[in-house]
Amino acid sequence: MRAAYHMKQVFQLTSTARQAKDDIVDVLGSQVDNSDHGELMCHEIAYVMGQLRDPRALPKLLEALGNRGNTCIVRHECAEAIGAIGVEEGLKMVECTGEDDEVRLSKERSLERSDS
Repeated sequence: MRAAYHMKQVFQLTSTARQAKDDIVDVLGSQVDNSDHGELMCHEIAYVMGQLRDPRALPKLLEALGNRGNTCIVRHECAEAIGAIGVEEGLKMVECTGEDDEVRLSKERSLERSDS
């Protein structure tokens, strides 16, 4: 988990960090749906992706949210991260992922957050 937080801190501390941010989003995106890491790590990766608020993270977050093979904790955090990013395209996709009791509340919060 520290590695994911460290990547976020590297971005925040670097004034010319656009390329660094792109690299961070790419690395995190490639791992958010990797069950080899375990659900807690995937959850934390999704959290950091949401905190970066980079719309380029949306495709990977949406993919992980729609993957019913992921645990509800991972899918919940993907929905929260999409809400944190707040891009209309991503929020529309959250609405289209269907009803799922395990993450329904997270999806609703994600959509509500975007309205405020």
